[in-house]
Amino acid sequence: MTAATLDELSGGRFVLGIGYGGFPLMPLMGYTMLPLHEHKPLLRLRTVVEVVRALLASETVSSQDLHTLANVKLGFQPRRGSIPVYIFSEGLATIDASPRFAVSGHVAATHPSPPS
Repeated sequence: MTAATLDELSGGRFVLGIGYGGFPLMPLMGYTMLPLHEHKPLLRLRTVVEVVRALLASETVSSQDLHTLANVKLGFQPRRGSIPVYIFSEGLATIDASPRFAVSGHVAATHPSPPS
């Protein structure tokens, strides 16, 4: 809904950039989380892109992949039925795979040490 709203406010110029956030680096910074291998990060990104695209196309979405979604639909008609999606990652496998489900993949540079 946020992507559709920002696209409306920008007059159809919005592009969506998606990445893992800080999730893969959180354990390196001392935060305890579930093991990364249990989350299948590439599947998570692909699923998010597929759900966002379906919602922007005014489809009703139901999914059991990573989260349970039951008959989710936007409450308004989006300006565009599709918004360009770019993937940002440090992992080359993700960058290589991203053109299959997004416009392209880009390297995101982060530093694994907490600020001092």
